[in-house]
Amino acid sequence: MYVTKLVADRWIGQRCQFSEKVAPSWNDIEQSIKALDGHHQSMVTLHGQGQCYMQIGGGEHERYVAYVAAKGDQFHYLASDANEKDVVRLSLGGQEGEYPSNIVTEQTIVLAAARVFSESGLLDPGCKWKNE
Repeated sequence: MYVTKLVADRWIGQRCQFSEKVAPSWNDIEQSIKALDGHHQSMVTLHGQGQCYMQIGGGEHERYVAYVAAKGDQFHYLASDANEKDVVRLSLGGQEGEYPSNIVTEQTIVLAAARVFSESGLLDPGCKWKNE
């Protein structure tokens, strides 16, 4: 397994607590992503070997924003075919914001991308990615 640590937030009012799991299994990762609701839990970070990580946020109505950060300044956003001029309001990391709809994806896509990243550290070639 490429992922060495999973960190998830948990909001109680305005206070945030983080839980950390070292050497998570795929089941741990999948459960953490499915637990995202955009309110009490709104962010999961999958730390890979080195400085590479995948961050997944949102969850309300099974809408998510996810990206992989590689080499410190390369960001690969999981993308959709939606119009980038449209926006979606989501809460990530305890803060609500507007995100271009072309980087908002559904749960099945996020889970597929997270599985490939978790196992290999690679971007799922079956998913669409936007580089920034």
